[in-house]
Amino acid sequence: MFSQFFLSNDVDIFADEDLQTIVSHHSLDDNQVQDPRIHLCSGSSFQTGPNWQDRALVVNRKGHRVRLPHPHDILVSKLPRLEQRDLLAYTVVIENTGHPSEAELIEELQNAVDLYRPSFDEEKGSAIWQNTMDLWKVLFKREIDVRGTIVSPALDRRRGDYDMARGGSKNFLTSRAAKEDVTGHFKASQSESNQNQPL
Repeated sequence: MFSQFFLSNDVDIFADEDLQTIVSHHSLDDNQVQDPRIHLCSGSSFQTGPNWQDRALVVNRKGHRVRLPHPHDILVSKLPRLEQRDLLAYTVVIENTGHPSEAELIEELQNAVDLYRPSFDEEKGSAIWQNTMDLWKVLFKREIDVRGTIVSPALDRRRGDYDMARGGSKNFLTSRAAKEDVTGHFKASQSESNQNQPL
């Protein structure tokens, strides 16, 4: 069992349909005093790696499909805030599963590199850079160069996907087009089409 300090008082849910009426009818919304409460929020508020839905656990309950994020994705989503309870969540998950390792967490954060971009003027600024450094000292007992270890390698890899010199997808498509003479085929088809047009 976990202490009350660790457990959350609400459950964050986002759905394709409006659940507010159902939640209010059963006295589970944020206006109620008992726990747990249901907090309906936008899907965009869950900020983590871009492929989180691909590895989420999907279960069917009474005709409803529920998608439960992978624990690593939940941990990553806590990093911009990283309150004491969030830091404890990292510790509890690692102690009970052995994961994520340092290398795995670096990979997770590289995949979620957009979290390190500056916030919009209308947003409350994120402390994710400092939080990452603080997290590393607690979990791995050492400092981390956030830019050199997470941000720069992730951006280099992303640029590589479009860099012909690095054999990325752009280079692959260019080579494929040249091999299959796609341009020539298009011109030939266009010429045939023009010849079939009535005068």
